[in-house]
Amino acid sequence: MSDLIKTFFFECVEIMRFLSAYTFFTYKEINTIVFLLIEPSLVILFFLLWRYEKRKYYKIRNSN
Repeated sequence: MSDLIKTFFFECVEIMRFLSAYTFFTYKEINTIVFLLIEPSLVILFFLLWRYEKRKYYKIRNSN
């Protein structure tokens, strides 16, 4: 299991290095964008979608 996690981590690092070679961003800037902007935004988005579906489910359930 540990090898799988290490492999996944190093593949992600290589993807960010690849992106830094083809963009105007450094590896550190890409890492910052991913972990300080994109990841928290996705967490908030999925939370809001979950709440929306939960509310929709209760409306359907209570209408019958």
